[in-house]
Amino acid sequence: MIANQQLVINNLEEKIRIFTHAVNGKLIKEEDFVLANTEIPTDTFNILLPKSSHIKNAFNPKKK
Repeated sequence: MIANQQLVINNLEEKIRIFTHAVNGKLIKEEDFVLANTEIPTDTFNILLPKSSHIKNAFNPKKK
C-alpha cells in the first residue's frame, strides 16, 4: 500500500502534468522530481515537485 504522503505527491504530479499540458508548457519528469514550466510569469504555476528527499539527478535549469 502506498503511504498517504506518496498519494498526495502522485495526485499533485498528475494535476501539474494536466495543467502544464493545457497551457502548452514544458514538463520535465525525472525519477525523483518533476519540473513544470508553464511560461506564465508567476511562481504559482511554475513548480518543482520533489518526489524524494534525496534528489539524484540534480541539474541547473537554465532560463531562455
